[in-house]
Amino acid sequence: MIRVISGTAGGRRLKTPEGMGTRPTTDQTREALFNILGYDVAGTKFLDLFSGSGAVGIEALSRGAFTATFVEKDRRTAGILRENLETCGFQSKSSLRTGDVMATLRDLDAQGQSFDYIFMDPPYAEANTKTINHEYSDVLQFLSDSCIAGNNCIIIVEHSYPIPQEVGSLRAYRSKRYGVSHLTFFSKEADI
Repeated sequence: MIRVISGTAGGRRLKTPEGMGTRPTTDQTREALFNILGYDVAGTKFLDLFSGSGAVGIEALSRGAFTATFVEKDRRTAGILRENLETCGFQSKSSLRTGDVMATLRDLDAQGQSFDYIFMDPPYAEANTKTINHEYSDVLQFLSDSCIAGNNCIIIVEHSYPIPQEVGSLRAYRSKRYGVSHLTFFSKEADI
């Protein structure tokens, strides 16, 4: 189990799926991420792609995000995420979409949804580097071309393999390593 680090749900334990299909973002990496984002998360709309247990989006809600939308393909894992949202009391501030990330992004775009922060951490237990780069590139390219990520949106990618630093209108402007994981920050604005 992992825990919510800070905020209104700080200290609450979150369930995680068993097996290698998901790899929850560690407490250390989440704490570093939210130290970087600081108080800017309060009052924002947060999108957590490839959500797994939902730990990152739940941390955003705990620290004052106005809403969080979670996207998780695996129904069993989505059930665990739903339990975690209930444990933290965030059902009314969240939306859980079960399905393919790209299909969900197209749906959100068609609805005119936009977000202030987008976090993505695709699973890669059974993938190779070429497949992973393709997954990251496809999602980042879609975000670059859509209104989901507006000019002020920050996209955070957690990864263990090298990823493109420029995709469409998105540019990486910061990258930090935490153990085997990296957090790379993208924006449509060059001067962040």
